[in-house]
Amino acid sequence: MTADWSGHCINEKEKEAEERLHARISAVIESGEVEDIKRMLDDICAEIGGEESLSASMSAQAPAVVAMSRSANDQFLVAGCVRELMEGKSALVRENHEESARLSVVLSLELADYLKIRDFPDPAQAGAGESGKARRKLEDLGVLFDIADSIIENLIELNQYTVEISNTNIKRYDQMVELSNMFYHCQDSIRKESDSA
Repeated sequence: MTADWSGHCINEKEKEAEERLHARISAVIESGEVEDIKRMLDDICAEIGGEESLSASMSAQAPAVVAMSRSANDQFLVAGCVRELMEGKSALVRENHEESARLSVVLSLELADYLKIRDFPDPAQAGAGESGKARRKLEDLGVLFDIADSIIENLIELNQYTVEISNTNIKRYDQMVELSNMFYHCQDSIRKESDSA
């Protein structure tokens, strides 16, 4: 509605200007004053000359404008491809994260089962009736259990750290998708501006 009204106003102004020009030309011709007619013809020639130079200037710039428009359209297509790639990669990262999280839960439960080795009797508390050889084997087994316990604790921490890194990657890819969308919209605006030029 606003564009139609704006166009209507411009047409009305052009019509009024044209009517004023016709009235001026008629008045000059009716007056019969040669000097007035010469001045009017000089004004018309100057206006035509100005329009010709403007037209020539616009024609000279046309190839650059066309090249700029093509380049803007190409950049817009590239931005669309970048956005699609980022959205696809982000979806894959999110899917991997979900799989990793599920695997992490399973792994944590499995590792927790292995921590039950802590319940193994302390060799130092072994009965006095056991032989020295049996006691030494129990002590060796106790050392192995301590090592295994430490490794399992490290695996649990590593598992948690992996999940944290995965969460960080998800956030990073969300930001990259947002940036690719901004890039796409900027290129779209540039394309529209260059097309209108």
